[in-house]
Amino acid sequence: MSLSRRQFIIGAAGAGLVLLAQPVSRYIPAWGTSLALGAGIKYVSNRTSPGGNGTLGNPFQVSEIWRNALPGDEFVFLNGIYKGATSMLDVAYGAGEGVSGTASAWITLRAETEGQVTFDAQWMYAPIRLAANQFITVQGFNACNSAEGAVVSATAFSSGTNRPCQWIQFKRICAWDAPTTTNHHVFSINGGTNILMEDCAGWGAGRKIFEVFNGGSGTGGGFGGGGATLRRCWGEWNKFGTTAFGPQHTFSISYWYTNVIAENLIGTWNTESGYSPNNPYDIFGHDGTASPRYVKLLGSIAYLRQAQRCEAGMMVFFPGYLGDVEVRDTVACIESGTAHRSIKPFLAGAPTYSGTNAMLDCSSANNGTLSSIATGWVTTNFAESSIPGSAATNMKRYESGVKTAQSLFPWPMNQRIIDGRRQSGRTAVDVTATIQELAGSGSADTTPPVRPTILSVT
Repeated sequence: MSLSRRQFIIGAAGAGLVLLAQPVSRYIPAWGTSLALGAGIKYVSNRTSPGGNGTLGNPFQVSEIWRNALPGDEFVFLNGIYKGATSMLDVAYGAGEGVSGTASAWITLRAETEGQVTFDAQWMYAPIRLAANQFITVQGFNACNSAEGAVVSATAFSSGTNRPCQWIQFKRICAWDAPTTTNHHVFSINGGTNILMEDCAGWGAGRKIFEVFNGGSGTGGGFGGGGATLRRCWGEWNKFGTTAFGPQHTFSISYWYTNVIAENLIGTWNTESGYSPNNPYDIFGHDGTASPRYVKLLGSIAYLRQAQRCEAGMMVFFPGYLGDVEVRDTVACIESGTAHRSIKPFLAGAPTYSGTNAMLDCSSANNGTLSSIATGWVTTNFAESSIPGSAATNMKRYESGVKTAQSLFPWPMNQRIIDGRRQSGRTAVDVTATIQELAGSGSADTTPPVRPTILSVT
């Protein structure tokens, strides 16, 4: 069968499921592929007036897409800077709350050229916000300068439905700068179910750079059964105000949320001049006092360079009141030098919730302070050294919780991060080169670190 120019095939999430490590008996959906014939390609621009019909010659205004969206549609956003309320990809404008695709015909919203479409909210709006939507892919954008809940979010929302998003994919998005004076973040999953953030990057202002929140927990709460995947995301915490809203994290992997896979994340912390966080916590960690369960941190890297400023006390932090948490193939690396002497690479508290918590095949290059792993954790092949090793550069990709043979490097969003950082007025970060330099900065750069006899196990 031949396809017309206006027909296309899109990917959708498959029906496969991934079993968490035994003895955990819960499941997280895998992101597979099924095929569906879409309704057509429609074009969107940064035009300031309504009246578009979705053709290339007369594209939609952003706020017009929601009442014209059909399952299977692909909306192509033409290159440019998008400003103003009706040019934000926010369902609050244009009656977009609840507009959805189907399991076999997702709605796709994508940039004409990756990194060449930027939603600049100018500190007045939310750049990218979905609410009560289902089966939507958002891909290839930049977003910045939010005035509301997050720069990029999937949430339950405004007009009384209070239903969470389900089956949403955010892919290849760079985002930066939420407000410094309110409890807002850069990327946020709030109450959503089956949400994927893949190949995304966040930095700048905000209490948290990535937050997974309110998706059910072992002690109740939350909108649904959870189910979130963060895959190959890079984050750097940069600044927040002095008002106390709670702990600050680069990645808050679980907060009243159950069933999370966080795989191949790379995180760091570098407080910008003129700012001092009031409650700095960690690069990877957990927030809240509820008992989330079935959380995995896999094949991830937390790093600090000597020139960076970091007030956080831990790099990887999981407190008590957790159950069925697995940290595997994860590296915490501090560049050798005089800075960051008091920061713990790993800190895991004594669990108070039934279930198995495990720290497996992890390693750290500390800079003076050893990790502390409570006796309630199963700890296997935990290696710690004062000399950086090559473990980080030898990492492999995970897909839906399963380790593959594919190398994690070169980092797939490397150039996008370089370009986006410059666009945001910040120093460029070459993620691939940074990890290579850290791994090669010690004399034993090809030798995995050795577990010391003085590892603190409490």
